[in-house]
Amino acid sequence: ECQFHIGIRLSDFYDHADAADIRELFGLIQQMAARFHVTLGMNENEARKFGAFFCSDPSLEEIGRQTRNSLGIFQLVIHTNRRVYGFRQDEEAAYSGMHVVHPVQATGAGDHFNAGFCAGLLENKSLQGCLVLGQAMASYYVARGATASHEELNAFMANLRRKIAQEQGIPETEVFILDKKV
Repeated sequence: ECQFHIGIRLSDFYDHADAADIRELFGLIQQMAARFHVTLGMNENEARKFGAFFCSDPSLEEIGRQTRNSLGIFQLVIHTNRRVYGFRQDEEAAYSGMHVVHPVQATGAGDHFNAGFCAGLLENKSLQGCLVLGQAMASYYVARGATASHEELNAFMANLRRKIAQEQGIPETEVFILDKKV
């Protein structure tokens, strides 16, 4: 089985792409997916634009499902400012619960989500665990305008651990940061 993961972020490409560019990109992603575990991460606008190539249903759930299946990638993740979605071949997950009502900084939230999600992948967390960790990184950043240190993120998660586990029906053991339970 493949041991290598490739993460793709589309935002820089999104602003300048026409339909031919997007189709070419999809071909390249499919080639990579034949050799590697590819994770494609998109925000809501990107998901709607790219998803239109695969799906006429406007729901992000169906866009994510059909886009992942059509590209043949390992997983696809869609993040919005209120909810995140993850899609794998035999698993789907979603999470909402850390929306920041009064953001200090919004630009860069998606990058922080991706960083948290990838940290979860490196630790072999479940899809749900990766989504929660990504959302925690992004929410901390948006609420405080700074990237959390390991200790700050652990403290942030400690305050939310019980709430997250109860809301999402996941074991508290899935709610942790890097190698330390909080």
